[in-house]
Amino acid sequence: MEADRSATSAAPAVPGSEIAAAADGGSAARGWLRLGRDGRLTAYASCAEGLVRCTESAPGSDIWQGPELFPVEGWAGRFTLAQDSNGFVWFAGTRYREGAPGGRELIIATQYQTGRPLGDWRAVGNPFPERKRDQARGPEQLPGQEQPESGAESGAPLPPPGDPIVLPDGTGALHILSTRFGVGARGRTRRADGAWGNWVDYQGKWVRGSVVPLVTAQGRAEFLVTSRGGASYWGQDAPGSDFRWLGRMKADAVEGTYSSYETGPGTGTYFWRHPADGGVIAYRPQAPAGPAPALMPLGARAASARWVSPGRASAGTTAPSCCSGEPRVTRRSPPTRRRASSTARGGPPWGTGARGCRPSRPMPAARSRSR
Repeated sequence: MEADRSATSAAPAVPGSEIAAAADGGSAARGWLRLGRDGRLTAYASCAEGLVRCTESAPGSDIWQGPELFPVEGWAGRFTLAQDSNGFVWFAGTRYREGAPGGRELIIATQYQTGRPLGDWRAVGNPFPERKRDQARGPEQLPGQEQPESGAESGAPLPPPGDPIVLPDGTGALHILSTRFGVGARGRTRRADGAWGNWVDYQGKWVRGSVVPLVTAQGRAEFLVTSRGGASYWGQDAPGSDFRWLGRMKADAVEGTYSSYETGPGTGTYFWRHPADGGVIAYRPQAPAGPAPALMPLGARAASARWVSPGRASAGTTAPSCCSGEPRVTRRSPPTRRRASSTARGGPPWGTGARGCRPSRPMPAARSRSR
C-alpha cells in the first residue's frame, strides 16, 4: 500500500530524552544532511536499532525537532541515502532475516516530505547469497579491468558486502547497487511503473568499498566501481536507459575517500585523496570536447573539508558526533551542547556521552499511515 504523503509526523517511537545518545555510537551516511522542498534541513544517522532523524523546526531556525527513531527489526546498522528531483529522500540498508538468502537482504524506504513518517521498508533481495568462494566466482572481467589481487583466490571466507547505494534517475526509476569483494558489483532497477528487474552484474570482481554514484541535473545516472589501482566507469546514455561500461581509469586512492559532484551541465567529476600525501585528485570521465579525460591534482594536502547543504550557503549545522571525520557544515555561531530533548537549539540534538545505541527500554516498531 502506498504511504500517505499528507500524513503528519507521528510522535517519536521513544521520547527524545531516551534516545538522545542514539547516534553517538552509530554511524552517519555521506550526504546525511538534506534540504527539503519546504526549506528545512533534516539530519539522518543510524544506531543499533534503526534510523534516527532530526528536523529543523523552520527554515534557518536554530531549533531542531527530534531525535526521532524509526526501528528496523534485524537492522545491520548502516545505511545510505539519496534525494531525487521531487525532494523525496530514499534510504537503502541491510537487515538480517531468517529465511532470506544468506540470512540477509537489502531494504529500501522513502521519506516523501520533510518531517513526515517514513514509508514501509521493502525488501529487494540479496545479490550475494553465496557463502563459498567457489560459488562466488563471477564472470570474466571486461577488457582493461583489474587483475586479481595477491592472495584473493586463497579460499578464505568472503568479506561482507559493502553498503548498498540507492540511485534515483530522472525518469522516476530507482537503482539499488551493492558490492562484494571477490564477487563484484551488482544492481537491480525498479522502473517508473514500479516493476523490478533482475540483478545485473557490473563486473569489478576486486571491488573495494561501495560504488560512487552521481546523477546529473538532466537525470542521467552513473557510477564508479572502485578497486585497488583504479575504477571502472558505468553510466546511462540517457535517463532511464541501461547502464553500460564506459571505460576504466587507473589511479591510486585512499579507500573510502571517493566523492562525486556535477561540475558542469551533464558533466560529473569524481574526487578522492591520493595515498602518497593526502592531496585531492579530480577526474572527469566525460571531459568536454577536445581534451581527453585526465587526473587533475588539486592539492589541499591535509585540508579539512567543508560541506554546505545545496541551497543553504549562508547557514548550516554541525555534524552529529557520530559523523566524526566526515565533512562538516558550519554555523555563524557555534551551537550550544545540551541534554537532548524533543526540541533543542543549535545543531541536531543527538546528545552526548553515549556508550552505545540502545535506549533504556524496548522500542516499538515505527508506524506509518497508509491509505
